[in-house]
Amino acid sequence: MTGRQYFLEADPVEGLPDGGPRQRGGCALGLAMFLLGSITIGLICGLIFDPNSRTEFWLWATLIVLGGLDLAMLFVLVQNLRYKPAIAAVDVMRDTLKFHIEQEHRSLAITAFLRPDRLQQGSVSAFFLFAQNYSSRLKHVTIVLPRAYTLGSLSERELALAIKPGQAVVYRESFQVPPDAAVSRQVGISCKLKIIMPNGEGARLIPRRKRSQLVLMRSARLVFPMEITDGVDPAFRAEPQLPPPVYLSIFSPPMSEPRYELLRVLTHSNPSDTVAQQV
Repeated sequence: MTGRQYFLEADPVEGLPDGGPRQRGGCALGLAMFLLGSITIGLICGLIFDPNSRTEFWLWATLIVLGGLDLAMLFVLVQNLRYKPAIAAVDVMRDTLKFHIEQEHRSLAITAFLRPDRLQQGSVSAFFLFAQNYSSRLKHVTIVLPRAYTLGSLSERELALAIKPGQAVVYRESFQVPPDAAVSRQVGISCKLKIIMPNGEGARLIPRRKRSQLVLMRSARLVFPMEITDGVDPAFRAEPQLPPPVYLSIFSPPMSEPRYELLRVLTHSNPSDTVAQQV
């Protein structure tokens, strides 16, 4: 894709403005500060006890560089320690939807699945993607859906989604399995995931769970199961009227609870039904 990429915002457009530190602080930063500080102290001792050393110039130059890095890291660490989110966010992914999130990608909880995921040839299903931004700054998420004949897609395509601080979102897109699709036992459909933080890392709005693994890589993969059984669906139509894709906000601070009615409509409606925004 050439030019500036457009990231879709969830409906309704709402959410907190960006806030908090731009850089990540934590144990890794503290360890780096300790190591650089130790080296800096060693250089200072070398200059004090051996002032006539032939390497005095290089010691001073290294000391200035390391001292500057130390000060920059100290500034970032103080920013992270001083920032306190004004509004608490609800962990919709784990507490409300009860998703088992083992990994967070750059403070983003995300999962994808098909509903239903056990299909006949010619059946209609829906692809769901749920995500929540646990940090205090905007995230741009790109999902590359694979070229899969069973999903009715003959080429790769991208979903470019914007997720605001603390916001929980859902993307739903219906599709029809081709009537001549090969019968397959449960297989994993894999899609690529890329996360961009255009305005910096931000601070966490939701505490990290002890058993949750935090992945700092900006790219990953999502895998969801699918099974196609033998026999054409009796409701098969050669030209089905599929609803348009929807990208909806199910929670955004300062809301006290997610949109339960919208969640109910989304999860219990037929994949062929149009889902309107429920406020």
